[in-house]
Amino acid sequence: MLKALLHGAQRRLHYALGFDNSAGIIRNLGYARYHRRCQEAYASRHPAAPTERSRDVALAIQGAGFHLAPPTPEVVAALEPIRAMLDARLDDPANRVPKFDALTRYYLSPTEFDLVRPVLDTWIGAAVAHSLRSDFAVASAYVYRTEPSGDAPRSSWLWHSDEHPDCCLKLFVYLTDTTIENGAMQVHTWPSTRDLKRRGFADRRSVGPTIQADLDDPRRYVVAEGARGSVAFFCANAIHRAIWPKRSHRDLLTFELAPCPSADRPYLAKPNSYWDRPDAPATAIAHLSQIGTDGAS
Repeated sequence: MLKALLHGAQRRLHYALGFDNSAGIIRNLGYARYHRRCQEAYASRHPAAPTERSRDVALAIQGAGFHLAPPTPEVVAALEPIRAMLDARLDDPANRVPKFDALTRYYLSPTEFDLVRPVLDTWIGAAVAHSLRSDFAVASAYVYRTEPSGDAPRSSWLWHSDEHPDCCLKLFVYLTDTTIENGAMQVHTWPSTRDLKRRGFADRRSVGPTIQADLDDPRRYVVAEGARGSVAFFCANAIHRAIWPKRSHRDLLTFELAPCPSADRPYLAKPNSYWDRPDAPATAIAHLSQIGTDGAS
């Protein structure tokens, strides 16, 4: 009981100080200083003025923590040369996640990422840089597929908020048309997320009835439906949950992005290492398809 009270007080203090995670005040302040250095390096390179699309993405991320952009010919064309490779990884039974029979996930090797990099070289990369006001590194990149399942909701299938640095982003590129019927993610944008956290939401496995009712109120959350080639920009500290498809399946190409002082957009191949600053030496992780088996968004 005392531990739960202290944990709740810690979270409330973080939120009162303006953080959207509770991973530690010193840790957050240190990462914020790092982000400012990245922004200074970016500004010194005199980046091009943002396009209207980049401004729209930045404003949406700032105000909502989530933005879903419709398909563009540029992104669809960048996906076409890699489609067969990504499908092969998703069709391979060896890439099934052991704890979830209806989930397939495969982390891209550095060589495979080089084939996928052109997706980020579209307007997407410029929009991310403008949103962060810095260049960025790709901490990890992976494909995943969710299929119909009779499993009870658990892990990522419960409402939750990740404990990432506030300035980090996830990017979902839709490889299939995605609706509520085949598992479109559900997201509480910043106004709803911050209200729920202020009122005491903390643990996905222990939620009071009043907050649970608001979490489940469809008027409060966004269903991330979009056509193939859509791009979702997402701050993972917003409250969200994955949904098992009712029929068919959902495929995504995911990038986990963090501010970086250099402009070459390095691929770190470091899944689940959100608080490792990208300016630290990068070491590729072997057997990436086996890293991180606790669900999906």
